[in-house]
Amino acid sequence: MRAHDLPLLARSRVFNRPLVITADKAMEIVAVLRERLNVSEVQVPALEAVYSADDLDGMAVQAAARTQGERRRTFDMIDGGIAVIPIIGTLVNKLGSIDPYSGMTGYDGISVKLQDALIDPEVQGIAFDIESGGGEVAGCFDLVDEIHAARSEKPIWSILTEYAASAAYAIASATDRIIMPRTGMVGSVGVVCMHVDWSEFLSKEGVKVTFIHAGKHKVDGNPYEQLPDDVREKIQEEVDAVRRIFVASVARGRDMPEAAVFETEAQMYQGETGLAAGLADAIMAPREAMEAFRAHIEGRDEVVAATALAGSTRSNEEQTMERSRVYATAAEGGTSKPSKAAEGEQTSEEQETQANDDEEREDEKEMEESDADAGEDTAAASAAAAFAATNPAAAEFLRRQGSDAEHTRLMQMDQLAEPGEGELLAQFKADRSMGVAAAALAFAEQRKQRRAGRQAARQDDAPQAQPTAAPDADGKVASGKGTPRQKAEDGIDREAKKIQAAERITYEQAYVKACEQNPELYKVLRAA
Repeated sequence: MRAHDLPLLARSRVFNRPLVITADKAMEIVAVLRERLNVSEVQVPALEAVYSADDLDGMAVQAAARTQGERRRTFDMIDGGIAVIPIIGTLVNKLGSIDPYSGMTGYDGISVKLQDALIDPEVQGIAFDIESGGGEVAGCFDLVDEIHAARSEKPIWSILTEYAASAAYAIASATDRIIMPRTGMVGSVGVVCMHVDWSEFLSKEGVKVTFIHAGKHKVDGNPYEQLPDDVREKIQEEVDAVRRIFVASVARGRDMPEAAVFETEAQMYQGETGLAAGLADAIMAPREAMEAFRAHIEGRDEVVAATALAGSTRSNEEQTMERSRVYATAAEGGTSKPSKAAEGEQTSEEQETQANDDEEREDEKEMEESDADAGEDTAAASAAAAFAATNPAAAEFLRRQGSDAEHTRLMQMDQLAEPGEGELLAQFKADRSMGVAAAALAFAEQRKQRRAGRQAARQDDAPQAQPTAAPDADGKVASGKGTPRQKAEDGIDREAKKIQAAERITYEQAYVKACEQNPELYKVLRAA
C-alpha cells in the first residue's frame, strides 16, 4: 500500500460508516493515523472526553509496543524457555519459507528462527530438532558460522530424532552438544558432486546438442558431452576444497583435531560408535534429551550426566577413554577406528586385564632383546603422550569441556588415564588443585619413566638392590625361571616397577616397598 493512499483508506473505511469495534480500538486507529490525517484533536461526546495531539501520539506508541509484543514467534516454544527449531529433510539455500515444507528446510528459514530466538527474552535455550541427510553446500557454512557464534549468547543443543548427516551434521557440529538416540546416525563429513552424461542416450535418439559459446570453460561439465579429464580434475579440486571447509568447521565445533575428522572418511556412525568417534556427546531418546536440556538450563547438570549414562551401554569412563584414544590415534597419524570395547567385544575390566598381561609380556621380551629397540621405546612413549603433550587441538578439547566443574574435571582425568594407571589416576582426582593440563603432563612423564625403568632393569647394575640368594649346602645358588626364588623375584620386580611409576620414586625405594607389601614373596626370597 502506498503511503499517500492512507487518507483515502481512512475516509472510506474508518470514518462516516458503521463499525463493529470497541471504543478503545477505534481510538487506537485514529491515534496511529493522526499525523497522516492531520488530526489535532478528537472529541468523544459520549465520554465527555477530549484528546489532544499529544494524547493521541501516546496512544499510538502504546499500540505499536503492544503489537510488537504480540508478534507471532517463528519457532515453537516449550516449557523451560526452550525454542525448538526443526531441521528436517533436504537442506537448501533459499527455500523462501521460514518453516520446512515439501520435505525441505531452508538455511534462510533456520537463520531467521535462530536470530528471533536469540533476541527473544523469554528464550533460555535453543534446541535444533534434526532429522536430515544433508543438502546444498551453498549457504550451509555461512549458517554454521552463525550458529557457532551464537553459542556464546544462549545454549544451543542438537537433538537428533534419528540422524544428522553431511550438511545436517555440519549444522549440529556448530552447537554446544549433540544428543542422538541409540539407533541414530551421525557423520558423512564429506562432499559429493554428480555428473550426468546424456550424450549416448541422445545419440541413440538421434538428438545432437551443439554449443555456441564464448569462453573456453563456459560449458564445462554440461550433461550433453562426456566429461573430459581436465574438467573432472577441476571439479575434484572444488570438491576437495569444500571438504576442507567442512572438516575445519566440524573440528572447530567439536573441539577435535582436524586429522581425526579427516580419518572418518565421510563414514556414518551409529549409536555408541558415534560417541567413540567424538561426533556426539550422549545417547538419549529425544524426549529424554529435551528433559536433559531443560535440566542443563536450570543448572542441574548432574541430571544430564545421569541421563546420558542411562542411555548408553558403556560407562562414562569407557566413553571418555575411547574418545581420548581416537583423538590420540589421529594425532599420531593412525587410523581412528572405534576400539573393540566400542563394538561390545570386550568389557573395560577385560581390557585392563589384557593390557596388564601385554605389559608383562613386553617386559619379558625387552629383557631378551638388545638395546637396539631403544628408539622404538622412545617413539612409543611419544605416541602415548601425543594426546595431551604434543597435540594442541586434543589438549584444547580437554580444557574446553568444562574443567571448572568438578565432575567434568574427573571425566577429563578418566580420558587421560591408560589401563594400569588407576592408582595414579586416583591421586590426581583426589588433588582438587590438579588441573587437567598438569595431569596430562604428569601422565606423560610417568609413562616415560616407566619405559626408562624397564630399560634400566636390563642394565647389569639394575638388580643390585635386590637381595642376593644364599648358596645352598653344595655352594650353588638356585636359578631359572621355574624355581620359587625366580618366581618370587619376578613378582617383587613387577610390583616395584608399578610402585615406582605411581609414586615417582627410585627403583630401590620401590623395591623395598614391594617387599613390605608382598610378605609372602619376600619370605620365599629370604628362605632361598
